[in-house]
Amino acid sequence: LVGTHAGPVTAAARWAAGIPAERSVFSSGLGPVSNTGLTTLRWPGPDLVHFNDDAHVTGTDPEHL
Repeated sequence: LVGTHAGPVTAAARWAAGIPAERSVFSSGLGPVSNTGLTTLRWPGPDLVHFNDDAHVTGTDPEHL
């Protein structure tokens, strides 16, 4: 478990998803990062499993959206 801010988590998610680096992590195409959103990376890989999962806050199940 790692806690971080939007920039580093977006850069790590982009790397795991194989999206090329750009000048700004905020133009990654992944969308904005919610407060307390969970991003899950799987090793070996890295593989991006979930990005910005905020179901624990919104009460929605990301698997059924």
